[in-house]
Amino acid sequence: MFARIAAMLTTLLLGIAVGVVIAAILVVVMNGYGESEATWGLGVYALATLIIAVFGGATAYYFTGVFIKKEFSPIFAVLTSVPVVTVVAVVLEIVAAMIGVGISEIVRVNF
Repeated sequence: MFARIAAMLTTLLLGIAVGVVIAAILVVVMNGYGESEATWGLGVYALATLIIAVFGGATAYYFTGVFIKKEFSPIFAVLTSVPVVTVVAVVLEIVAAMIGVGISEIVRVNF
């Protein structure tokens, strides 16, 4: 049980940390947008990042349990599930950042 919780918390914290770094980069990328336009994109990105981080933590919890049930060592289970799920979460967060910029562009053009 400790291995599952450790995997979940580690993945959750890594997802949030990477999300903050991407958010800082996103603020620089959206430098040309007005405040009202950029707010929509940043809001969508923040919400998507939180959802991705929570589901990433839950996925790491699940896969760690699967590895342990297959009689792998808990250390192997954590060291395998955390990096794999974190990489997938980072890719999804980058996609969420692109969607946020797209939302800001839609708001700028249409409203």
